Amino acid sequence: MVGNEPLEDWLLRDRIAAEEPHAGRDLRRRVLRRVEQLEGVLEGVAEGDRVNLEGVYLWRSYLEPLRLSEGELERLSRVYRKVMGVRGSGITRVQEELLWIIGGAGARTLLPFWIELLTYTKARDQFSKRRRALALAALAYAFIRAESHSPEAIAALESGLRHKDAATRGEAAYYLAMAFVRRGEPAPSDIIDSLGSCARKNRALRPRYLARRALAALGSPLPVEPEGGVYAFKVWHHWDEDTYRVIEMESQDSLDILHRAIQRAWSWDADHLYVFYVDGALRERRFEFAHDAVDEAGDYALGMPVGSLGLRPRHRLLYIFDFGENHRFTVQCDGVREDAGSGSFPRVVEAVGEPMEQYPGWGDQGSAR
Repeated sequence: MVGNEPLEDWLLRDRIAAEEPHAGRDLRRRVLRRVEQLEGVLEGVAEGDRVNLEGVYLWRSYLEPLRLSEGELERLSRVYRKVMGVRGSGITRVQEELLWIIGGAGARTLLPFWIELLTYTKARDQFSKRRRALALAALAYAFIRAESHSPEAIAALESGLRHKDAATRGEAAYYLAMAFVRRGEPAPSDIIDSLGSCARKNRALRPRYLARRALAALGSPLPVEPEGGVYAFKVWHHWDEDTYRVIEMESQDSLDILHRAIQRAWSWDADHLYVFYVDGALRERRFEFAHDAVDEAGDYALGMPVGSLGLRPRHRLLYIFDFGENHRFTVQCDGVREDAGSGSFPRVVEAVGEPMEQYPGWGDQGSAR
């Protein structure tokens, strides 16, 4: 099975290949034999036909180095185009495996292929978002590996910021930044401007947030919105959704401050690890803000202002506290004010119901430290 974040896996595979220059020879032979098997299954099949690819497996060890010639990569791209046009079982998996193999070559000659996939459309195409994400990752990887700059790759990545699909705009922002970060070069000012526009103006959270992550990775200042303003968060525990607290905090306050404000509002001790997921679900590390003892990579500091996350009213975050007890809270942005006004923050402005005890039967637990 292939991994979920292709660029980092391809770069890790490069490091493995550098340490083991003879690795992957047997894998190349196995993969090409299976491609030949796939070609046999597809022989005589027309676009739109139904085909069963459940028995075809191309790729099992996605970190083992795989070296293919330009001719072999062109052959795989032709096979992919044919798979992309048919229907049936196993199609999604085979598409993923083929794109992982082709993208992992980092071949500059295949830039037109990846640009083609960014604009490809088909009715009821369940693989479209993942296809475009892999294409964007491959463009970034080709840029990183190229001996000289590849303006075509960067132009294609930047064009993804304007794609009609919000998820694709988000992936474009992320991989545009990673292309420069992993190459070890500063991004040009026009790229920073494009990412800044996406971070401020995009209507969907995913591209807005990932553009902000991209700016942070490139060392560019993040917009705090509204500057000097206030966010109101309605918070409830998943085991007791009728009890809630509305907490107000200033836009420059951090998620760590929000964590402690929630703990005080429930009269709990802030004595366990915790994590916030900005997308409201346990899905991706890119949307995770974890306690230092959990997030060893330190990609995103919990000291980041909430006003820099790109939140809008009605958006929900997931907050998990105490991984042993697995306390899950929904944190919903209830509103944003431009002016903080008077008073101290954070503060509880509405309280409904009695919060559940942190340790039932253990007595008074005091307040969060």
